[in-house]
This record gives sequence, structure tokens and C-alpha cells, in this order.
Amino acid sequence: MTGSPYGVTPGGAWPPPLVPPPLGLAPSKPSRLWTVIFLVVALGAAGIAIGSWFRPNSQDERSPAEPVPQYSEQEGAMARKAMCDAYDKTLKAIAGTSGSQNEPDPTKAFLMTVNTRFAFHITSEFFVSELDRNPATPKDLEQKFRNLAASYDELLLAQLARTPDDQLGPIYKKTEAADNEVIHACE
Repeated sequence: MTGSPYGVTPGGAWPPPLVPPPLGLAPSKPSRLWTVIFLVVALGAAGIAIGSWFRPNSQDERSPAEPVPQYSEQEGAMARKAMCDAYDKTLKAIAGTSGSQNEPDPTKAFLMTVNTRFAFHITSEFFVSELDRNPATPKDLEQKFRNLAASYDELLLAQLARTPDDQLGPIYKKTEAADNEVIHACE
């Protein structure tokens, strides 16, 4: 075998020595042209980046105020009814998921807790989507529904974080107050 598959064996042949170039041809120096071109491009890019950093953003420019849409009393009444119907629908859904508070089976009790929390989460999202679908909702009622949705979200996050009962009390009161405001507005 003439050559080892693992490279040169000890005592084997060495690679041929490097021969210096002929006397008339000296090795050429690397051209500085590419270095200069690279520096010019890099400085140009840095200048553009710095300039765009200080340039005002097009989103910062205020467009003329769009007119606030005006809704008729009938549209407002229809939106109010739609929101109150949404509240009734979600109230029935939450009541249907809560079940018995004194469930002896821990698995069923856990599932009812998860189901109730899920219902509150969906209710919160449903209120916001219904407000988007009913832009003629009176502003005071809209704010009450947004407060209730935010209270539900805050309550759920506190429960998921296993907040102690003494800290949950104020959140429960806030949620109950927001709930009562919506109930009184929909009477």
C-alpha cells in the first residue's frame, strides 16, 4: 500500500519544500481599494442609520382629527339592548359552569373550577368583541362593560397566581361593584 488512509505515517515522506518565487516577480501587496470601498459603505450606512434615528417617525405626525361618528337614539338603544343581551347570555353561561361549590369529588371540583375560570375569560373577551360590533353603545355603558371585563381578567390572573384570600377580597369587591354597575345600567 503506497499511502496511509490516516495521513503521513511516522518516517513517511514529507511534503515538498516551498520554493521561493522567481527573482523578477515579487508577491503583490493586497489592494487597498477594497478596504477603502468597505469603509465608505460602512460610514454611509452608519450615517443613514443615525440620520433615521433622529428623523421624526411618520406615526408621530398627527393627522387631522377624524370626526367622531354620531349615532341616532335608535342606534344607541339597539346597541344598549345588544350589550345587555350579551350580559344575560354570559350570565347564563357562567351559572351553567359553576356547579356546586361543595363537590366531594376533588377531580370534579377541580374541573368545575377550571370550567368557571374559562367561562369568565371567554365572557371578558366576548364583552370586548360585542363592544367592537356595537360602536353605537353609549359611552357610559361601554365604560362599564370594559371595567367589568378588566375586573374579570384581574380576578382570573389573581386566582391563577394563587393569590392569598386576604388579597383576593378587594378584587372580589371590585368585580362585584363592576358587575352591579352593569346590572343597574341594563335594568
